Amino acid sequence: TNLAKPTLRCTNLSTRKNTMPKVTREDARKAVVSKLNTVIPSGVRVQWPGTAQIDVSKNKDLFLTVRLVYMDGSATDLGDSANNRLIGILEITFNYKEGNAADYKTFNSLADTIQALVSNTDRLKPLRTYATRQETARRDFNIQVRGSESGWITETLVTPFWYDTEI
Repeated sequence: TNLAKPTLRCTNLSTRKNTMPKVTREDARKAVVSKLNTVIPSGVRVQWPGTAQIDVSKNKDLFLTVRLVYMDGSATDLGDSANNRLIGILEITFNYKEGNAADYKTFNSLADTIQALVSNTDRLKPLRTYATRQETARRDFNIQVRGSESGWITETLVTPFWYDTEI
């Protein structure tokens, strides 16, 4: 018998039907900003991804730092329009001055609200999230180095997330 030789097929990116993901990192960032803006009180400053750092030598009030940290990814299928699953954590850090009872009260209330909003949900489409955990209070030496002020406390809500690039 005559066996046909196997042929190898390489897919060139320029010939792939879908070279740009349908869901991008910018889509994920916009979803987080949009949803969090619905619960953050006016007057509370937020350092969003891609924005300048808040100058703590000039700021004395509670502020938030929001970051999307990408940690891993995987292919969920194969082929010309393969789907990638991006995995990371959403970090929402509350920064407040030690001894500021009003900001501490605002932090507690806002942390409860945000944790309920982002934990175990698909309300942040395209992101899907797992359970949120809170890091315990500590002095943030990174903030102390950035500014001339000391005595800042940070507490962070950490929410694992994932989303598929081809939905």
